[in-house]
Amino acid sequence: MPHKERCIAFASLIAFSALAARNLRRRADVSDFEWFLIAECVMAIATALLTSFGRLQFGAGQAFASRYQTPAMIYWAALVSLAMLWFHRRWPDRIVFAQAGVLAVMLLSVATFPHVWRTTILRAEDLRSACENIMGTQFDVHQAKKLYESPAAVRDGRRFLLQIWSGTRVNSRVWKASLRELDRK
Repeated sequence: MPHKERCIAFASLIAFSALAARNLRRRADVSDFEWFLIAECVMAIATALLTSFGRLQFGAGQAFASRYQTPAMIYWAALVSLAMLWFHRRWPDRIVFAQAGVLAVMLLSVATFPHVWRTTILRAEDLRSACENIMGTQFDVHQAKKLYESPAAVRDGRRFLLQIWSGTRVNSRVWKASLRELDRK
């Protein structure tokens, strides 16, 4: 995770801890909705921890896969809602400023979307190209390292996939030629 995201995540955990501790100290004043928001944050943090421990064997890059981001969105929505409720209790006549601040942050984050999208597409294209290169007749170790840290594991997986795909119609001539090349070695 890049440094900026680490700092933001750490700050959010501090904010959540402070809001949760405040609510625990004043249990009588806490609404059911606030308890629900705290439970949502705890669930998202627990899901992130369990997922990261389960995916640790596959490398840190797995954490960036979009399928793991849904609990993070729930976490941020619950955390901002808790912060807004705290702000409203503390300064009820200034809640409009807090709402405007949240709206501004959301709109500014939309401005980062094109850059994130471009970066994601370039990475996907690089991986697609590496896959194409290693599945051809020549095995390129440099391209294999783009896909996985161990080129030997990629080579073994390549042979397995070529055996499976050689019976299919799509590109079967290329794959059969690649398999014959492997058999000669």
